Amino acid sequence: MFEFPIHSPVEQITYDVPDGYSLFIKRDDLIDPLISGNKWRKLKFTLQEAHKQGKTTLVSFGGAYSNHLLALASAAAKFQLKSIAFVRGDEEQTENTMMIISRMMGMQFIRVSRDEYRDKPALFKKYFEKDDTAFFVDEGGMSAEGSLGCEEIIDELTDTYTDIFLAAGTGCTTAGIINAINKKQLHTHVHSVVVHRGVDEVTDNVNRLSYFVSRNSYLDTRYSILDTPMRYGQHSPELLQFCITFQQNTGIMLDPIYTGKAMMKCYEWMKGNPDGSGKILFIHTGGLLGNLGKLDAFLPYLPR
Repeated sequence: MFEFPIHSPVEQITYDVPDGYSLFIKRDDLIDPLISGNKWRKLKFTLQEAHKQGKTTLVSFGGAYSNHLLALASAAAKFQLKSIAFVRGDEEQTENTMMIISRMMGMQFIRVSRDEYRDKPALFKKYFEKDDTAFFVDEGGMSAEGSLGCEEIIDELTDTYTDIFLAAGTGCTTAGIINAINKKQLHTHVHSVVVHRGVDEVTDNVNRLSYFVSRNSYLDTRYSILDTPMRYGQHSPELLQFCITFQQNTGIMLDPIYTGKAMMKCYEWMKGNPDGSGKILFIHTGGLLGNLGKLDAFLPYLPR
């Protein structure tokens, strides 16, 4: 029922890569215009579980600019399901572009305060306890099913790498990557770049979803949780300039919320180890429509 062809080539990046390193990018951003990056991977087995239970209404959670909610709305429409989302921050009364596109895909929104939003199971119970069609989908697609879907990123690779870099919001994709490389007994080091200040939360999620981490001290050394000095959605002039310069020299778009932060950290890591070497894979986890909320911020850095 859930056929969804994957187009995610691996391309080499030569722009500004230090000597001794080779850099490649897995283009999950090309999977789909709306269900892009790691979004379909985290939804695939979740939708299968919902179908198995006879559920036809997907209920999830997110912020006003959530790529996850837009992807969920699009996936629900594609497979003739209903989608409803709790949106945090009732002070934001004006609908933005992301929410409008999601509504065009059939999604319904329930606005709740930030305090209410913190207890997602309670919200689901309050509104849908008596709805036998409703299926709980955690924020960002965070689940064991989501992690399992992300394992397929590694399964699709035809080459091996010394290091993998990717952005992390919940840690779900990171856990899937770690599970897959250890199943295949690869000696690849995973660098998970947390794009907000909840490093401890991401670490806990990775430990909970991984089959291997925290159970074997050797395997624990095969991954790192890297942080950024910025809050979720926050940007700096250096980050915006990095995204623009990278895009203009590679033709590959990033966003300043997820992939821009992670790619900038990847370059910082390579340049901070000038005597090192390695074959690095950057996993592009999508999220490009997040740029719609940052257009005004980009304007001062664009050429005239």
